[in-house]
Amino acid sequence: MHLTRLEHGERLHRFRHLRPASRLPGRRCGAPEPGVDRRCARARGHRGPHASHGTFGRLLAVWEPRRAELQPSAEARARVVRSASRGHRGTGGADDPGVPYRMTRRVLKTVSSPEQLGLVVLFLGLVAWGVSVAIRIVSAW
Repeated sequence: MHLTRLEHGERLHRFRHLRPASRLPGRRCGAPEPGVDRRCARARGHRGPHASHGTFGRLLAVWEPRRAELQPSAEARARVVRSASRGHRGTGGADDPGVPYRMTRRVLKTVSSPEQLGLVVLFLGLVAWGVSVAIRIVSAW
């Protein structure tokens, strides 16, 4: 099953209860929609179909997960068991690029366009400027 807003608008209406997860990094499922450059916006580990959302949480498409996504492979389960038995929480090791690199990658994955990145940078600049002005005002007293 693969329903899109353009082709199956009426049938897609019955899935309007599917809401997107928070935009915080790591909160969304992220399963790719077949044939399109969009990803599932529902919460990680959700049940039921995948759903892609657009601006203001508008539902764009709904599709069924592939069989491979439903059950983890035996190798993946064994890896999780080994990791848990050793007490590991992250990837670690010599290949680990480090926390700042992973955080930067995660932020860049959540920003979907250069315009959004520009607005984020502008916002952070305005916050820094506002904090500096507030510090100058307080220190002048």
